[in-house]
Amino acid sequence: MGMVGGQALDIANENTEFPFATLRAIHKNKTGALITCSVHAGAVGGGASGEEIERLTLYGDKIGLAFQIVDDLLNATATTEQLGKAAGSDDDRGKATYPSFFGIDKSREKAREAVQEALASLENFDHKADPLRELANYIYTRSH
Repeated sequence: MGMVGGQALDIANENTEFPFATLRAIHKNKTGALITCSVHAGAVGGGASGEEIERLTLYGDKIGLAFQIVDDLLNATATTEQLGKAAGSDDDRGKATYPSFFGIDKSREKAREAVQEALASLENFDHKADPLRELANYIYTRSH
């Protein structure tokens, strides 16, 4: 499934009503899968223990989710000039998004929660994980 499966689900469900579980699957399997795979590969390549790999995989899952939620928020709230692509295109294409399910404020809260969970998964790591912490914070604060 991964990224291609998530994109296929996204396209197949345009202009339809579907349950939140489908949106969650779309988000997990789009950019989230790519981010998680990258973090997981780095952990394995860096010689991480099994527990560290689990924690880093959770980190990847959570920042991947945060990225997708923020992407939905930006599409709904930013201008075309800010985005570098057509603002509001998700709504125009009938896509279900976090803002369409929860509204803007609750979606921001859900993105913040995902980032907090990502950061919590790094609690047992030392300063070498600071770039991952910075990335998680950047994902949340990128102009929404």
